[in-house]
Amino acid sequence: MSKFRELIAIFREAARVVATKEAARKLTKAKYDAALAFNTIWTYDARSPIEARWMCPLCNSVHKFTGEITAFTGLQFPACCDIPEGHRQYKQHATPLGQR
Repeated sequence: MSKFRELIAIFREAARVVATKEAARKLTKAKYDAALAFNTIWTYDARSPIEARWMCPLCNSVHKFTGEITAFTGLQFPACCDIPEGHRQYKQHATPLGQR
């Protein structure tokens, strides 16, 4: 009977780990979705550089552009989390590469 209880305890722990990972995945996806919605309006479709903003998809911090505009890539934004300083022209700047 003791082996059976150990097996049940293992299954419960596995279910808890799966539930925890699923909750973390949903939170990450919600952050990326919020960043994509924000960036669609304030980064990609900004009417002027003065009002341009970029939301980091990892921590949801909002940043103003650095004041630099290049001829090839446009507005430049500061680095945040693991995203380097630079332009934010592509959807990958608001979503993880695996979820495009």
